Amino acid sequence: MRLGGLRLTALTALTALTALHACGPGERAATVPVIEVKQQLFSRVVEADGYLRPVLSVPVTVPSDVPGQLRIVWLQQNGSVVKKGEPVVRFDELEPRSRLQDAESRRAVSAANREKEAVAQRADLQQRKRDILTAQRELELSRTFLHRDPLIFSRDQIIEDELDEKWQAAKLAHAQNSAPVGERLGRNKLGLTEVEVQKAAESIRRAEKGLRALELSAPHDGVLTIRRRGWGDNWRVGDVVYRTMSVADASPVDNMEVEVFVLEAEASGLAKDRRAEVTIEAQPGQPLAAKVKQVETVTKQRQEKSPTQYFGVILSLDHTDPQVCKPSKQIRARLF
Repeated sequence: MRLGGLRLTALTALTALTALHACGPGERAATVPVIEVKQQLFSRVVEADGYLRPVLSVPVTVPSDVPGQLRIVWLQQNGSVVKKGEPVVRFDELEPRSRLQDAESRRAVSAANREKEAVAQRADLQQRKRDILTAQRELELSRTFLHRDPLIFSRDQIIEDELDEKWQAAKLAHAQNSAPVGERLGRNKLGLTEVEVQKAAESIRRAEKGLRALELSAPHDGVLTIRRRGWGDNWRVGDVVYRTMSVADASPVDNMEVEVFVLEAEASGLAKDRRAEVTIEAQPGQPLAAKVKQVETVTKQRQEKSPTQYFGVILSLDHTDPQVCKPSKQIRARLF
């Protein structure tokens, strides 16, 4: 058994030597693949696109007390250099002007109703005074000509005069007691009309302020950046905005950062302080060093009706060149 094993081993070695002798050195290198395995750090590079944005900026915002909606009719060019007080956004005045006219009409109607109610209150006051005087005179007359002598007048006449005296007294008491109630009710009605006048005046004030807010100015010197809407595109002429909404930003360009969007499937391992490399599309071949500053915790869509989800990632630049780094410039980033 051992002899047979030795023969088999010798036969295998002879066959291997014959094969190596038949193949030359060049043929052996070409036909036998060689893979070198060594230990090193494994890295994964994710590419993403985004845009530059300033770190510090002051928003250009629609005033908070402007009612209704405003439609943009003119917008300063994105990325332009603006001075403090320079107009950057103008809105259509049709709707604010219409609201002002409606408020003025309501104020005129409310003022007329107030005057009407005041005249009615004065007439009611005079009528109540006349009613009290009439009841007093009738009570005095009934008491003056009261039939009380049973020798001259019948019992029916005496009872009828007594009932008439009581009725006149009750009538006078009712007139005197109802006068203060009527006055209070009249003041309340007059107060309601005054409230309507004040509401119309407040509507006029807000409409006039809305007309004055039809032009938004730059809060300070800097570069104007038109803000992006919910789906990533910038505000443009014809869009409708509401109060407290920010349309643009005025900001210095000496400190910039980058916002990029990473596919949900490629975001595994993204964390703060990861190294990144940013290249401005208008400046190819000039990468800028950066690192991850913030990673959003919830995915979002970049385009309406698109099912693709992205994580928003903020990158901080190691150095900002104001001559090259401008707000809203498109960039490509490599995240390590």
